[in-house]
Amino acid sequence: MKESRVAGAGFILVFFEDVENLNDAFSTYVNTILELKKKYGLDKEDIDQIELSDEDRMALISIRQQLRNFIIRTYMKYLAVKQKVPDIDVDDKILSSVYDKITQDVVLSEKKVEKYIIEINKVFTSAILSDLLTEAKDIYHQFMG
Repeated sequence: MKESRVAGAGFILVFFEDVENLNDAFSTYVNTILELKKKYGLDKEDIDQIELSDEDRMALISIRQQLRNFIIRTYMKYLAVKQKVPDIDVDDKILSSVYDKITQDVVLSEKKVEKYIIEINKVFTSAILSDLLTEAKDIYHQFMG
């Protein structure tokens, strides 16, 4: 029983960490776009419509891959948690709709990603998950000594 509680606690903590990493990756993405627009003298033009240097293009591709990776990871973990804790106060239809749109887009839409991040962050504002996260931290600290 103790092992399953530790494993469950670990899962909740990793899920929370992935959501935090997603927040960080999005911040990096927005800042990268702004820096590239400044560098190339763009105002409202789409950064994907101009010729970037190889270095800038690879940096943009890399951060987009990282962002998409965290989106997929957090959504898969959300689905697993939702199966075990169905009372999470999050609108599944909104979250799944935005997730589906993001994963089908070749180029990430900043607005869609922002919407997804807002929704996935709401998971941890749910009283149930907030309590589970606090309990998970306690279990983890007890286990680690």
